[in-house]
Amino acid sequence: MKKGNLQNLGDAIKQVFSDLGIEENILATQAELAFEQMMGKYIMGYVESFHIKDRELHIRIKSPELKSELSMGKSKIKDHINSELKQDYLTEIKFL
Repeated sequence: MKKGNLQNLGDAIKQVFSDLGIEENILATQAELAFEQMMGKYIMGYVESFHIKDRELHIRIKSPELKSELSMGKSKIKDHINSELKQDYLTEIKFL
């Protein structure tokens, strides 16, 4: 076995995902899961919908007051999700 071609399993899997063009979808799904976990069941009860498009998290919230509160913490939410993904994936959070 040549030592020059050794690659750890995690890196090999990431390379396969990238080659198949599904890496972006996996990251988007992981970011959505991180958002749900961060918000918890109570706050998610006020979230009508959310999705990621072009590395931006779009969130529709039922309560104007909660929307205002969360808007003030957009950078903290973005930083937490990027931290969970271990990369700067999200570029923006938009409230609809």
